[in-house]
Amino acid sequence: MDDPFERSISSRPSKKALTTSNHLRHVESLATLPSGAGRISKLNAVILGESLASEEDDLVFPSGDFSRQAHVPSPQKYLDMYKMSIEDPAGFWSDIASQFYWKQRWGQPVYSENLDIRKGRIKIEWFKGGMTNICYNCLDRNIESGNGEKTAFFWEGNEPGEDGNLTYNQLLQRVCQLANYLKHIGVKKGDAVVIYLPMLMELPIAMLACARIGAVHSVVFAGFSAESLAQRIMDCKPKVVITCNAVRRGSKIIYLKDIVDAALADSAQNGFAVGES
Repeated sequence: MDDPFERSISSRPSKKALTTSNHLRHVESLATLPSGAGRISKLNAVILGESLASEEDDLVFPSGDFSRQAHVPSPQKYLDMYKMSIEDPAGFWSDIASQFYWKQRWGQPVYSENLDIRKGRIKIEWFKGGMTNICYNCLDRNIESGNGEKTAFFWEGNEPGEDGNLTYNQLLQRVCQLANYLKHIGVKKGDAVVIYLPMLMELPIAMLACARIGAVHSVVFAGFSAESLAQRIMDCKPKVVITCNAVRRGSKIIYLKDIVDAALADSAQNGFAVGES
Protein backbone atom coordinates (compact mmCIF):
# COMPACT_ATOMS: atom_id res chain seq x y z
CA MET A 1 0.00 0.00 0.00
CA ASP A 2 1.47 3.37 -1.00
CA ASP A 3 2.05 6.12 1.54
CA PRO A 4 -0.64 8.82 1.11
CA PHE A 5 1.83 11.46 2.22
CA GLU A 6 4.12 10.71 -0.74
CA ARG A 7 1.46 11.17 -3.40
CA SER A 8 1.52 14.28 -5.60
CA ILE A 9 -2.05 14.42 -5.53
CA SER A 10 -11.34 18.69 5.97
CA SER A 11 -13.52 15.93 7.69
CA ARG A 12 -16.42 17.05 5.63
CA PRO A 13 -17.27 20.67 6.25
CA SER A 14 -20.00 20.67 8.82
CA LYS A 15 -23.17 22.67 8.37
CA LYS A 16 -23.09 26.10 9.89
CA ALA A 17 -24.58 26.05 13.38
CA LEU A 18 -25.65 28.99 15.46
CA THR A 19 -23.47 29.50 18.51
CA THR A 20 -23.32 31.70 21.57
CA SER A 21 -20.37 32.65 23.76
CA ASN A 22 -22.45 31.84 26.82
CA HIS A 23 -23.51 28.33 25.77
CA LEU A 24 -21.32 26.52 28.28
CA ARG A 25 -22.62 28.66 31.11
CA HIS A 26 -26.21 27.75 30.29
CA VAL A 27 -25.81 24.20 29.07
CA GLU A 28 -27.54 22.73 32.13
CA SER A 29 -30.87 24.08 30.89
CA LEU A 30 -30.78 21.61 28.00
CA ALA A 31 -31.66 18.76 30.34
CA THR A 32 -35.13 20.18 30.85
CA LEU A 33 -36.00 20.83 27.21
CA PRO A 34 -39.19 19.22 25.86
CA SER A 35 -38.83 16.29 23.50
CA GLY A 36 -41.53 17.56 21.15
CA ALA A 37 -42.54 20.86 19.68
CA GLY A 38 -42.77 23.70 22.15
CA ARG A 39 -41.66 27.19 23.03
CA ILE A 40 -38.25 27.86 24.53
CA SER A 41 -36.00 30.87 24.89
CA LYS A 42 -33.85 32.16 22.06
CA LEU A 43 -30.74 31.24 24.06
CA ASN A 44 -31.74 27.59 24.33
CA ALA A 45 -32.72 27.55 20.67
CA VAL A 46 -29.29 28.87 19.77
CA ILE A 47 -27.62 26.18 21.89
CA LEU A 48 -29.52 23.49 20.04
CA GLY A 49 -28.71 24.99 16.66
CA GLU A 50 -32.42 25.12 15.91
CA SER A 51 -34.17 27.61 13.64
CA LEU A 52 -36.58 30.12 15.11
CA ALA A 53 -39.68 30.03 12.95
CA SER A 54 -40.82 33.51 13.95
CA GLU A 55 -40.12 36.44 16.21
CA GLU A 56 -42.48 34.83 18.74
CA ASP A 57 -39.84 32.10 19.40
CA ASP A 58 -41.85 29.28 17.83
CA LEU A 59 -39.46 26.35 17.65
CA VAL A 60 -39.41 23.90 14.76
CA PHE A 61 -37.78 20.60 15.65
CA PRO A 62 -36.05 18.51 12.96
CA SER A 63 -37.56 15.23 11.86
CA GLY A 64 -36.54 12.02 13.57
CA ASP A 65 -34.76 10.79 10.45
CA PHE A 66 -32.73 13.99 10.25
CA SER A 67 -31.81 13.86 13.94
CA ARG A 68 -30.66 10.26 13.73
CA GLN A 69 -28.17 11.21 11.01
CA ALA A 70 -26.66 14.06 13.04
CA HIS A 71 -23.24 13.71 14.63
CA VAL A 72 -24.85 14.74 17.94
CA PRO A 73 -28.37 13.30 17.67
CA SER A 74 -29.90 14.65 20.89
CA PRO A 75 -29.47 17.25 23.64
CA GLN A 76 -28.72 14.44 26.11
CA LYS A 77 -25.92 13.14 23.90
CA TYR A 78 -24.48 16.64 23.80
CA LEU A 79 -24.61 16.86 27.60
CA ASP A 80 -22.92 13.46 27.94
CA MET A 81 -20.13 14.48 25.59
CA TYR A 82 -19.68 17.83 27.30
CA LYS A 83 -19.49 16.16 30.71
CA MET A 84 -16.83 13.74 29.50
CA SER A 85 -14.81 16.57 27.95
CA ILE A 86 -14.66 18.28 31.36
CA GLU A 87 -14.17 15.23 33.57
CA ASP A 88 -11.88 13.24 31.28
CA PRO A 89 -10.42 15.55 28.62
CA ALA A 90 -7.64 13.12 27.72
CA GLY A 91 -10.12 10.31 27.09
CA PHE A 92 -12.54 12.58 25.27
CA TRP A 93 -10.00 13.99 22.82
CA SER A 94 -8.36 10.61 22.37
CA ASP A 95 -11.73 9.22 21.23
CA ILE A 96 -12.24 12.15 18.85
CA ALA A 97 -8.72 11.92 17.42
CA SER A 98 -9.07 8.17 16.88
CA GLN A 99 -11.71 8.87 14.23
CA PHE A 100 -9.02 10.31 11.95
CA TYR A 101 -6.10 8.85 10.03
CA TRP A 102 -2.73 8.89 11.79
CA LYS A 103 0.51 7.98 10.04
CA GLN A 104 2.01 7.62 13.50
CA ARG A 105 -0.12 7.41 16.62
CA TRP A 106 0.70 9.63 19.55
CA GLY A 107 2.25 8.32 22.75
CA GLN A 108 1.06 8.71 26.30
CA PRO A 109 -0.21 10.87 27.81
CA VAL A 110 -2.59 12.47 25.31
CA TYR A 111 -1.60 15.87 26.63
CA SER A 112 0.77 17.36 29.18
CA GLU A 113 1.08 20.85 30.57
CA ASN A 114 3.18 23.09 32.72
CA LEU A 115 1.42 26.27 33.82
CA ASP A 116 3.85 27.07 36.66
CA ILE A 117 6.76 29.28 35.57
CA ARG A 118 8.73 28.09 38.61
CA LYS A 119 8.85 24.60 37.10
CA GLY A 120 10.18 25.71 33.73
CA ARG A 121 8.86 26.96 30.42
CA ILE A 122 5.08 27.37 30.18
CA LYS A 123 3.80 24.81 27.69
CA ILE A 124 0.86 22.65 26.72
CA GLU A 125 1.45 19.64 24.46
CA TRP A 126 -1.19 17.53 22.71
CA PHE A 127 -0.72 14.19 20.93
CA LYS A 128 3.07 14.37 21.32
CA GLY A 129 4.81 12.05 18.90
CA GLY A 130 1.76 11.71 16.67
CA MET A 131 1.89 12.44 12.95
CA THR A 132 -1.01 13.11 10.63
CA ASN A 133 -1.99 15.45 7.81
CA ILE A 134 -5.11 17.59 7.99
CA CYS A 135 -5.46 17.83 4.22
CA TYR A 136 -5.35 14.05 3.88
CA ASN A 137 -8.04 13.69 6.53
CA CYS A 138 -10.22 16.34 4.87
CA LEU A 139 -9.93 15.09 1.29
CA ASP A 140 -8.20 11.77 0.56
CA ARG A 141 -9.88 9.97 3.43
CA ASN A 142 -13.33 10.98 2.19
CA ILE A 143 -12.49 10.01 -1.38
CA GLU A 144 -11.22 6.61 -0.27
CA SER A 145 -14.52 6.16 1.59
CA GLY A 146 -16.43 6.53 -1.69
CA ASN A 147 -17.37 10.20 -1.38
CA GLY A 148 -15.24 11.52 -4.24
CA GLU A 149 -18.18 12.71 -6.33
CA LYS A 150 -20.03 14.26 -3.41
CA THR A 151 -19.92 18.02 -2.95
CA ALA A 152 -17.16 19.20 -0.64
CA PHE A 153 -17.80 22.96 -0.82
CA PHE A 154 -20.53 25.30 -2.02
CA TRP A 155 -19.73 28.85 -3.06
CA GLU A 156 -22.04 31.88 -3.29
CA GLY A 157 -20.80 34.92 -5.19
CA ASN A 158 -21.44 38.65 -5.05
CA GLU A 159 -24.52 38.58 -7.27
CA PRO A 160 -27.57 36.28 -7.21
CA GLY A 161 -26.89 33.39 -9.54
CA GLU A 162 -23.12 33.53 -9.05
CA ASP A 163 -22.43 30.24 -7.35
CA GLY A 164 -20.60 26.98 -7.74
CA ASN A 165 -19.43 23.85 -6.00
CA LEU A 166 -16.52 21.42 -5.99
CA THR A 167 -16.60 17.69 -5.38
CA TYR A 168 -13.97 16.06 -3.21
CA ASN A 169 -12.20 14.79 -6.34
CA GLN A 170 -12.18 18.23 -7.95
CA LEU A 171 -11.06 19.91 -4.75
CA LEU A 172 -8.20 17.44 -4.26
CA GLN A 173 -6.96 18.04 -7.80
CA ARG A 174 -6.88 21.82 -7.33
CA VAL A 175 -5.32 21.57 -3.88
CA CYS A 176 -2.53 19.36 -5.23
CA GLN A 177 -1.87 21.74 -8.11
CA LEU A 178 -1.34 24.64 -5.72
CA ALA A 179 0.57 22.51 -3.20
CA ASN A 180 3.00 21.40 -5.90
CA TYR A 181 3.45 24.98 -7.08
CA LEU A 182 4.19 26.16 -3.54
CA LYS A 183 6.81 23.43 -3.24
CA HIS A 184 8.23 24.45 -6.62
CA ILE A 185 8.83 28.02 -5.46
CA GLY A 186 10.53 26.85 -2.28
CA VAL A 187 7.81 26.69 0.38
CA LYS A 188 8.73 23.97 2.87
CA LYS A 189 7.31 22.33 5.96
CA GLY A 190 7.19 24.91 8.74
CA ASP A 191 7.26 27.94 6.43
CA ALA A 192 4.57 30.59 6.84
CA VAL A 193 2.18 31.57 4.05
CA VAL A 194 -0.11 34.61 4.26
CA ILE A 195 -3.47 34.23 2.49
CA TYR A 196 -5.14 37.55 1.61
CA LEU A 197 -8.21 36.42 -0.30
CA PRO A 198 -11.94 37.19 -0.28
CA MET A 199 -14.57 34.47 0.08
CA LEU A 200 -13.65 32.65 -3.12
CA MET A 201 -13.27 28.93 -3.68
CA GLU A 202 -9.52 29.56 -3.87
CA LEU A 203 -9.47 30.41 -0.16
CA PRO A 204 -10.07 26.87 1.18
CA ILE A 205 -7.94 25.53 -1.69
CA ALA A 206 -5.01 27.66 -0.49
CA MET A 207 -5.54 26.67 3.15
CA LEU A 208 -5.62 22.95 2.33
CA ALA A 209 -2.63 23.24 -0.01
CA CYS A 210 -0.58 24.71 2.82
CA ALA A 211 -1.71 21.97 5.19
CA ARG A 212 -0.81 19.31 2.62
CA ILE A 213 2.86 20.31 2.51
CA GLY A 214 3.14 21.25 6.18
CA ALA A 215 3.25 25.01 5.70
CA VAL A 216 1.63 27.26 8.31
CA HIS A 217 -1.04 29.50 6.79
CA SER A 218 -2.24 32.80 8.19
CA VAL A 219 -5.54 34.03 6.75
CA VAL A 220 -5.70 37.83 6.79
CA PHE A 221 -9.13 39.42 6.37
CA ALA A 222 -9.32 40.80 2.84
CA GLY A 223 -10.90 44.00 4.12
CA PHE A 224 -7.77 45.07 5.99
CA SER A 225 -5.73 48.01 4.75
CA ALA A 226 -2.21 47.78 3.32
CA GLU A 227 -0.84 49.01 6.65
CA SER A 228 -2.69 46.33 8.64
CA LEU A 229 -1.60 43.64 6.18
CA ALA A 230 2.01 44.84 6.39
CA GLN A 231 1.94 44.51 10.18
CA ARG A 232 0.79 40.90 9.90
CA ILE A 233 3.40 40.17 7.26
CA MET A 234 6.12 41.47 9.57
CA ASP A 235 4.71 39.45 12.47
CA CYS A 236 4.66 36.03 10.79
CA LYS A 237 7.40 36.57 8.15
CA PRO A 238 5.82 34.52 5.36
CA LYS A 239 7.62 32.90 2.47
CA VAL A 240 4.84 33.98 0.12
CA VAL A 241 1.58 35.96 0.08
CA ILE A 242 -1.38 34.52 -1.84
CA THR A 243 -3.94 37.00 -3.20
CA CYS A 244 -5.99 37.84 -6.31
CA ASN A 245 -6.13 40.86 -8.60
CA ALA A 246 -9.48 42.24 -7.48
CA VAL A 247 -12.88 41.37 -6.06
CA ARG A 248 -16.32 42.95 -6.32
CA ARG A 249 -18.13 43.84 -3.09
CA GLY A 250 -21.60 45.02 -3.93
CA SER A 251 -21.09 47.56 -6.71
CA LYS A 252 -17.52 48.39 -5.67
CA ILE A 253 -14.36 46.80 -7.04
CA ILE A 254 -11.56 46.25 -4.48
CA TYR A 255 -8.10 45.97 -6.04
CA LEU A 256 -6.49 43.50 -3.65
CA LYS A 257 -3.24 43.10 -5.59
CA ASP A 258 -2.56 46.84 -5.28
CA ILE A 259 -3.13 46.59 -1.52
CA VAL A 260 -0.72 43.65 -1.29
CA ASP A 261 1.93 45.49 -3.34
CA ALA A 262 1.71 48.45 -0.96
CA ALA A 263 1.91 46.14 2.07
CA LEU A 264 4.96 44.35 0.66
CA ALA A 265 6.71 47.66 0.06
CA ASP A 266 5.83 48.79 3.59
CA SER A 267 7.14 45.60 5.22
CA ALA A 268 10.33 45.75 3.13
CA GLN A 269 10.98 49.31 4.28
CA ASN A 270 10.57 48.11 7.86
CA GLY A 271 13.10 45.30 7.58
CA PHE A 272 11.32 42.27 6.13
CA ALA A 273 11.07 41.48 2.44
CA VAL A 274 8.81 38.54 1.54
CA GLY A 275 10.64 35.82 -0.36
CA GLU A 276 14.13 36.84 0.71
CA SER A 277 14.31 34.92 4.00
